[in-house]
Amino acid sequence: MKQWRFIVILMLVLGVLSLTMTTVSAQQGGAFRVYLTFEDGPTEVYTNEILDILAHYGAHGTFFPNGYQIAGREAILQRIVSEGHALGNHWGNVGIYGNMATVP
Repeated sequence: MKQWRFIVILMLVLGVLSLTMTTVSAQQGGAFRVYLTFEDGPTEVYTNEILDILAHYGAHGTFFPNGYQIAGREAILQRIVSEGHALGNHWGNVGIYGNMATVP
């Protein structure tokens, strides 16, 4: 019973949101931009596949590597930089900042 209630409420919320959503397209003027970000790499399989796809479409992204995943994958990191992608600092250790749920 609870599952059906959840589904009905979810459908109602999505219905209300769809009434207030606005469609945006590049033809409405101005540049249309999408920013692609990739976290928690690099990995041997996925990062290289992502880089191949981005190269195919002439697109760029911002990569947020995990420091502990770089060792042994330096060539992938060099590829990210040499192909013109941006690097960001991935600092996901929330523990030093306390419980983020309690921050007002």
